[in-house]
Amino acid sequence: MPVPRSRVRESEPALFVTAGVLVLFFGVAFLLKYAVDRGLIPIELRLAGAALAGTALLVLGLRTRGARPGFGLALQGGGAIERPRDRGGAA
Repeated sequence: MPVPRSRVRESEPALFVTAGVLVLFFGVAFLLKYAVDRGLIPIELRLAGAALAGTALLVLGLRTRGARPGFGLALQGGGAIERPRDRGGAA
């Protein structure tokens, strides 16, 4: 029995949400790198900010996954990408 089209759309991540999370990731990465390179903030604050942002995205994704699965999944993915930055992974 085929799945109704409305059910399929609910479980797919929204394209704009995914693109927005990617833009947010790169924007925050370059902004923090610029601020550290210019001496505006210490490296410790950059690492703490990356950890806080990743954790906030993960928590927000977990809270919204029941009502909007695609949106919640995209936020969780963004949080998972953001978290390695606090361990010196990217940017």
